Amino acid sequence: MTATAATPTDTRLPIPPDPRPLALPPLAERPLVSVLIASYNYADYVGQAIQSVLGQSYDHLEVVVCDDASRDDSCAVVEQYAAGDARVRLVRHERNAGMAAATNTAFAASRGQIVSLLDADDIYRPGKLAAIVREFQRHPEVGFILHRGMCVDAQGREIQEIPFLTGFECGWIADRLVRRGGRWRDMPTSALSFRREPAEYVFPIPEPEFRRASDGFIFTLLPLLTEVSAVDEVLHEYRVHGRNDFGAAQWTVDSVRADLGFIAGQVAEVNRRLAVLGVRGRSLDLARNLLYRQQSLVLDLLTGRPRRALLGDYVALVPRMVRDDLYGRLQKALGLVVYGLAIPLPVGARSRWLNAALGYNQVKQHVRRVLDRGRAVVR
Repeated sequence: MTATAATPTDTRLPIPPDPRPLALPPLAERPLVSVLIASYNYADYVGQAIQSVLGQSYDHLEVVVCDDASRDDSCAVVEQYAAGDARVRLVRHERNAGMAAATNTAFAASRGQIVSLLDADDIYRPGKLAAIVREFQRHPEVGFILHRGMCVDAQGREIQEIPFLTGFECGWIADRLVRRGGRWRDMPTSALSFRREPAEYVFPIPEPEFRRASDGFIFTLLPLLTEVSAVDEVLHEYRVHGRNDFGAAQWTVDSVRADLGFIAGQVAEVNRRLAVLGVRGRSLDLARNLLYRQQSLVLDLLTGRPRRALLGDYVALVPRMVRDDLYGRLQKALGLVVYGLAIPLPVGARSRWLNAALGYNQVKQHVRRVLDRGRAVVR
């Protein structure tokens, strides 16, 4: 199953020829919100995800679950909810096709003016959809909204709020994405909501390239087409349990190589879609992507590149991090310390150091609370 860019039709908004955002039509007073869930072998969690949507204070919604040929009891769980609430619908793949394919199928089956994504192992907090609808209504020019999230363990215990230090960016930020090679303060799947009009240019998501994760294509392409906004509240819980990408993530040679390949593929596919759409002046340059440079240094650290060469790479990275306009001063300083201290460590200890320093943990959450209290005092 392979997705290709849709051929433009008269039903889609015209894309401005110069770098400007799409002009969106008015939003309905009480818009339908479609929550899309792509699920594969998540019988233990998908019911909680659906229940978190049905329990929302904003109730003009539909839940479209695409089951990607699960081998467990996932479909039975979803069907039980669908039997009890007409707002829940199940669509099924006969063969496993991956995250992008399942998200494409769910989007095609949805009808809402607003679309919100939810991973099958995550949950929404009760006021999520009300906050999203309110933000779209306050900012009718905005086509893409994200918000804060909370990482929790398999039992629901809080680990760390995300983002940790970087603040959200709002408005027409396409020039920033281009300048940074596709980087901005993005968020994972369950924090993403968007108007249907710009999403028509994003879907279908390329399926082979985004089999494991589809959010990267969405959160990189959408800000090049529409204005963005953010709700500075924790509105979803990201479950870290070892079977999802973040939960299973460890700083290893294989995982970092996969990250590098994903970033490169993300930039390439977004550029390809922009070309198909005839969008000019917004293509991305991987060489400008600081995250790609940082991950390249991490790979060299883990593969045992000679320390003299590592030091040269580090020295070259320092001015790029210092000049970066996305990271704040504290985040830049912490990053430089983490990478710098990894160089003299034995190769076998570097992965443990990077996992402790850069992974999700409750120590970071405590630090964030201290920083928040400090900011409140200063105000």
